[in-house]
Amino acid sequence: EHKVPLSDEAIDIIQLRMRESNHELLFPSVIGKKHISNMAMLELMRRQNKLYNTYVPHGFRSTFRDWAAETGNYDQNVVEFCMAHKLHSRVEGAYMRSDLYYKRVEIMNDWEKLVVNG
Repeated sequence: EHKVPLSDEAIDIIQLRMRESNHELLFPSVIGKKHISNMAMLELMRRQNKLYNTYVPHGFRSTFRDWAAETGNYDQNVVEFCMAHKLHSRVEGAYMRSDLYYKRVEIMNDWEKLVVNG
């Protein structure tokens, strides 16, 4: 199970979306009663941006990883856990039982500040 710590701003956006929608899903598909596909963001970027060959959703993950490394403020394992990556070695995985949730909360709040405020 991968628990994702949400920043305060993310929680506010989700709560607003839930109040404004009567749908049981947070991100419903316009077709049927399913959630949007994992390709929805890519399709949106293609429609909205003439540079879609330059920017892709996975680039957001890369940007986060670069930012976390460049700040030098965060343990590499915590950053990797933020990205839902597993530890590099089985030995580490056998001994590391924590998901470092509260440390990930700190990183995600710092990331929010950068994304929202620049």
